[in-house]
Amino acid sequence: MRLGVAGVLLFGAATLGAQDNATGRIAGRVVSPAGNPIEGVDVSISGTGLTATTDADGMFRLLAIPPGRHYVRVRRIGYNAQLLVAEVRAGEAKQVEIALDRGAYELPELKVAATAAKPIEYGWTTRYDDFFRRQRVGLGAFLSRDDIDKRKPFRTPNLLVGFAGIRLRFYDLSPTGTAVEFSRCPNVGVWVDGYRQRYGVAGRASRDLGEYLNNLIPSQIEMMEVYRGPSEMPAEFIDDACAAIVIWTR
Repeated sequence: MRLGVAGVLLFGAATLGAQDNATGRIAGRVVSPAGNPIEGVDVSISGTGLTATTDADGMFRLLAIPPGRHYVRVRRIGYNAQLLVAEVRAGEAKQVEIALDRGAYELPELKVAATAAKPIEYGWTTRYDDFFRRQRVGLGAFLSRDDIDKRKPFRTPNLLVGFAGIRLRFYDLSPTGTAVEFSRCPNVGVWVDGYRQRYGVAGRASRDLGEYLNNLIPSQIEMMEVYRGPSEMPAEFIDDACAAIVIWTR
Protein backbone atom coordinates (compact mmCIF):
# COMPACT_ATOMS: atom_id res chain seq x y z
CA MET A 1 0.00 0.00 0.00
CA ARG A 2 1.35 3.44 -0.91
CA LEU A 3 0.33 6.23 1.43
CA GLY A 4 0.76 9.98 1.46
CA VAL A 5 2.91 11.53 4.18
CA ALA A 6 -0.08 12.07 6.47
CA GLY A 7 -1.13 8.47 5.99
CA VAL A 8 2.34 7.14 6.84
CA LEU A 9 2.39 8.99 10.13
CA LEU A 10 -0.86 7.32 11.11
CA PHE A 11 0.71 3.86 11.35
CA GLY A 12 2.89 4.56 14.37
CA ALA A 13 2.11 2.17 17.24
CA ALA A 14 2.10 4.94 19.82
CA THR A 15 -0.39 6.97 17.78
CA LEU A 16 -2.72 4.02 17.36
CA GLY A 17 -2.61 3.09 21.02
CA ALA A 18 -3.51 6.60 22.13
CA GLN A 19 -6.14 7.35 19.52
CA ASP A 20 -7.89 4.05 18.75
CA ASN A 21 -10.82 4.77 21.06
CA ALA A 22 -10.98 8.50 20.38
CA THR A 23 -10.97 8.38 16.57
CA GLY A 24 -12.33 6.20 13.79
CA ARG A 25 -11.01 4.30 10.80
CA ILE A 26 -12.10 3.67 7.24
CA ALA A 27 -10.64 0.77 5.29
CA GLY A 28 -11.77 -0.84 2.10
CA ARG A 29 -11.32 -1.59 -1.55
CA VAL A 30 -11.78 0.40 -4.77
CA VAL A 31 -12.97 -1.62 -7.76
CA SER A 32 -14.38 -1.28 -11.25
CA PRO A 33 -18.10 -1.95 -11.81
CA ALA A 34 -17.04 -5.50 -12.78
CA GLY A 35 -15.36 -5.95 -9.39
CA ASN A 36 -11.74 -5.70 -10.56
CA PRO A 37 -9.36 -3.90 -8.17
CA ILE A 38 -8.07 -0.46 -9.19
CA GLU A 39 -4.52 0.45 -8.14
CA GLY A 40 -3.30 4.00 -7.60
CA VAL A 41 -6.60 5.55 -6.51
CA ASP A 42 -6.27 8.55 -4.22
CA VAL A 43 -8.64 8.36 -1.24
CA SER A 44 -8.63 11.44 0.97
CA ILE A 45 -10.73 13.08 3.65
CA SER A 46 -11.32 16.74 2.90
CA GLY A 47 -10.07 19.21 5.46
CA THR A 48 -8.02 16.70 7.48
CA GLY A 49 -4.88 16.02 5.46
CA LEU A 50 -5.59 12.28 5.69
CA THR A 51 -4.92 10.44 2.45
CA ALA A 52 -4.14 6.95 1.16
CA THR A 53 -3.46 5.34 -2.21
CA THR A 54 -4.84 1.95 -3.16
CA ASP A 55 -2.44 -0.95 -3.66
CA ALA A 56 -2.48 -3.63 -6.38
CA ASP A 57 -5.48 -5.26 -4.70
CA GLY A 58 -7.38 -1.97 -4.63
CA MET A 59 -7.06 -1.81 -0.83
CA PHE A 60 -6.70 1.37 1.24
CA ARG A 61 -6.77 2.33 4.90
CA LEU A 62 -7.32 5.66 6.67
CA LEU A 63 -6.68 5.85 10.41
CA ALA A 64 -7.12 8.37 13.24
CA ILE A 65 -10.15 10.05 11.66
CA PRO A 66 -11.74 12.62 13.98
CA PRO A 67 -15.35 11.75 14.91
CA GLY A 68 -17.97 13.55 12.87
CA ARG A 69 -19.24 13.97 9.33
CA HIS A 70 -16.55 13.88 6.65
CA TYR A 71 -16.40 14.14 2.88
CA VAL A 72 -14.28 11.46 1.23
CA ARG A 73 -12.78 12.12 -2.20
CA VAL A 74 -12.01 9.07 -4.36
CA ARG A 75 -10.24 9.76 -7.64
CA ARG A 76 -7.79 8.48 -10.22
CA ILE A 77 -6.88 9.79 -13.66
CA GLY A 78 -9.06 8.11 -16.26
CA TYR A 79 -11.99 7.48 -13.88
CA ASN A 80 -15.04 9.42 -12.77
CA ALA A 81 -14.31 10.67 -9.27
CA GLN A 82 -16.65 10.03 -6.36
CA LEU A 83 -17.43 12.33 -3.47
CA LEU A 84 -18.91 10.41 -0.54
CA VAL A 85 -20.04 11.34 2.95
CA ALA A 86 -19.00 9.29 5.97
CA GLU A 87 -20.35 9.58 9.50
CA VAL A 88 -17.48 8.46 11.74
CA ARG A 89 -17.87 7.66 15.44
CA ALA A 90 -15.10 7.34 18.02
CA GLY A 91 -13.71 3.81 17.99
CA GLU A 92 -15.59 2.87 14.81
CA ALA A 93 -13.91 0.89 12.02
CA LYS A 94 -15.79 1.14 8.73
CA GLN A 95 -15.24 -1.45 6.00
CA VAL A 96 -16.38 -0.22 2.59
CA GLU A 97 -16.22 -1.00 -1.11
CA ILE A 98 -16.22 1.80 -3.68
CA ALA A 99 -16.76 1.44 -7.42
CA LEU A 100 -15.31 3.83 -10.02
CA ASP A 101 -16.41 4.07 -13.65
CA ARG A 102 -13.98 4.95 -16.41
CA GLY A 103 -14.32 8.56 -17.50
CA ALA A 104 -13.15 12.06 -16.75
CA TYR A 105 -10.88 12.86 -13.83
CA GLU A 106 -12.21 16.29 -12.86
CA LEU A 107 -14.06 16.61 -9.54
CA PRO A 108 -16.12 19.78 -8.96
CA GLU A 109 -15.21 22.07 -6.09
CA LEU A 110 -16.17 20.60 -2.72
CA LYS A 111 -18.51 23.43 -1.77
CA VAL A 112 -20.61 22.63 -4.86
CA ALA A 113 -20.18 18.87 -5.09
CA ALA A 114 -20.78 18.20 -1.38
CA THR A 115 -24.49 18.67 -1.95
CA ALA A 116 -24.40 15.61 -4.22
CA ALA A 117 -22.47 13.35 -1.84
CA LYS A 118 -24.02 10.02 -0.91
CA PRO A 119 -23.18 7.82 2.10
CA ILE A 120 -19.87 5.99 1.73
CA GLU A 121 -21.66 2.72 2.58
CA TYR A 122 -23.28 2.98 -0.88
CA GLY A 123 -20.10 3.89 -2.75
CA TRP A 124 -20.11 0.41 -4.33
CA THR A 125 -23.30 0.96 -6.35
CA THR A 126 -25.35 3.53 -8.25
CA ARG A 127 -28.54 1.52 -7.60
CA TYR A 128 -29.87 3.91 -4.93
CA ASP A 129 -28.57 7.20 -6.34
CA ASP A 130 -32.06 8.41 -7.31
CA PHE A 131 -33.23 7.88 -3.72
CA PHE A 132 -30.46 10.15 -2.41
CA ARG A 133 -31.09 12.70 -5.16
CA ARG A 134 -34.78 12.99 -4.33
CA GLN A 135 -34.05 13.01 -0.61
CA ARG A 136 -31.89 16.10 -1.10
CA VAL A 137 -34.80 17.85 -2.86
CA GLY A 138 -36.76 17.36 0.36
CA LEU A 139 -40.26 16.56 -0.90
CA GLY A 140 -41.94 13.48 0.54
CA ALA A 141 -40.78 11.23 3.37
CA PHE A 142 -37.78 8.90 3.28
CA LEU A 143 -36.81 5.81 5.23
CA SER A 144 -33.28 4.44 5.11
CA ARG A 145 -32.29 0.93 6.15
CA ASP A 146 -31.31 2.32 9.56
CA ASP A 147 -34.75 3.93 9.91
CA ILE A 148 -36.42 0.63 9.04
CA ASP A 149 -34.31 -1.27 11.58
CA LYS A 150 -35.21 1.23 14.31
CA ARG A 151 -38.94 0.85 13.64
CA LYS A 152 -38.75 -2.97 13.86
CA PRO A 153 -41.89 -3.42 11.73
CA PHE A 154 -43.87 -6.63 12.02
CA ARG A 155 -45.22 -6.03 8.52
CA THR A 156 -44.35 -3.56 5.78
CA PRO A 157 -47.53 -1.42 6.24
CA ASN A 158 -46.32 -0.66 9.79
CA LEU A 159 -43.53 1.42 8.26
CA LEU A 160 -46.19 4.00 7.36
CA VAL A 161 -47.40 4.49 10.95
CA GLY A 162 -46.89 8.08 12.09
CA PHE A 163 -46.80 9.71 8.65
CA ALA A 164 -49.17 12.68 8.39
CA GLY A 165 -51.99 12.07 5.93
CA ILE A 166 -51.72 8.27 6.08
CA ARG A 167 -53.99 6.06 8.19
CA LEU A 168 -53.81 2.32 8.75
CA ARG A 169 -56.95 0.36 9.61
CA PHE A 170 -56.37 -3.07 11.13
CA TYR A 171 -59.23 -5.53 10.60
CA ASP A 172 -57.55 -8.88 11.28
CA LEU A 173 -54.20 -10.68 10.89
CA SER A 174 -54.91 -12.03 7.42
CA PRO A 175 -53.01 -10.69 4.36
CA THR A 176 -56.05 -8.55 3.54
CA GLY A 177 -56.61 -7.43 7.11
CA THR A 178 -54.80 -4.07 6.89
CA ALA A 179 -56.10 -1.11 4.89
CA VAL A 180 -53.73 1.74 4.00
CA GLU A 181 -55.53 5.03 3.39
CA PHE A 182 -54.00 8.24 1.99
CA SER A 183 -56.20 11.19 2.97
CA ARG A 184 -55.46 13.19 -0.16
CA CYS A 185 -55.43 10.38 -2.69
CA PRO A 186 -57.64 7.36 -3.46
CA ASN A 187 -55.18 5.95 -6.02
CA VAL A 188 -51.68 5.25 -4.68
CA GLY A 189 -48.99 4.06 -7.08
CA VAL A 190 -46.44 1.51 -5.87
CA TRP A 191 -42.98 1.32 -7.41
CA VAL A 192 -40.46 -1.42 -6.62
CA ASP A 193 -36.86 -1.07 -7.83
CA GLY A 194 -37.92 1.47 -10.43
CA TYR A 195 -40.90 -0.42 -11.85
CA ARG A 196 -44.57 0.42 -11.41
CA GLN A 197 -46.56 -2.39 -9.79
CA ARG A 198 -50.16 -3.19 -10.62
CA TYR A 199 -52.49 -4.34 -7.87
CA GLY A 200 -56.10 -4.33 -6.75
CA VAL A 201 -59.55 -3.87 -8.17
CA ALA A 202 -61.90 -0.89 -8.20
CA GLY A 203 -63.74 -0.17 -4.98
CA ARG A 204 -61.26 -1.59 -2.46
CA ALA A 205 -58.05 0.26 -3.18
CA SER A 206 -56.98 0.78 0.45
CA ARG A 207 -57.42 -2.92 1.32
CA ASP A 208 -55.59 -3.97 -1.85
CA LEU A 209 -52.73 -1.60 -1.10
CA GLY A 210 -52.43 -3.04 2.39
CA GLU A 211 -52.46 -6.58 1.00
CA TYR A 212 -49.78 -5.79 -1.56
CA LEU A 213 -47.51 -4.23 1.07
CA ASN A 214 -48.13 -7.14 3.43
CA ASN A 215 -46.60 -9.43 0.80
CA LEU A 216 -43.32 -7.49 0.95
CA ILE A 217 -40.96 -8.59 3.72
CA PRO A 218 -39.55 -5.62 5.73
CA SER A 219 -36.13 -7.23 6.08
CA GLN A 220 -35.80 -7.24 2.28
CA ILE A 221 -36.41 -3.50 1.95
CA GLU A 222 -33.34 -1.24 1.80
CA MET A 223 -35.12 2.11 1.41
CA MET A 224 -38.59 3.57 1.04
CA GLU A 225 -39.93 6.86 -0.34
CA VAL A 226 -43.46 8.07 0.40
CA TYR A 227 -45.22 10.86 -1.54
CA ARG A 228 -48.58 11.70 0.01
CA GLY A 229 -50.13 13.93 -2.64
CA PRO A 230 -49.66 15.66 -6.00
CA SER A 231 -47.63 18.53 -4.50
CA GLU A 232 -44.95 16.07 -3.35
CA MET A 233 -44.83 13.83 -6.42
CA PRO A 234 -41.60 13.83 -8.48
CA ALA A 235 -42.19 13.94 -12.22
CA GLU A 236 -41.01 10.36 -12.76
CA PHE A 237 -43.90 8.99 -10.68
CA ILE A 238 -46.72 11.08 -12.08
CA ASP A 239 -49.17 8.98 -14.12
CA ASP A 240 -52.69 7.99 -13.10
CA ALA A 241 -51.76 8.01 -9.39
CA CYS A 242 -51.92 11.01 -7.08
CA ALA A 243 -49.55 9.57 -4.44
CA ALA A 244 -46.76 7.02 -4.46
CA ILE A 245 -44.85 4.52 -2.35
CA VAL A 246 -41.40 3.82 -3.81
CA ILE A 247 -39.55 0.78 -2.48
CA TRP A 248 -35.96 -0.25 -3.07
CA THR A 249 -35.05 -3.81 -2.18
CA ARG A 250 -31.75 -5.01 -0.76
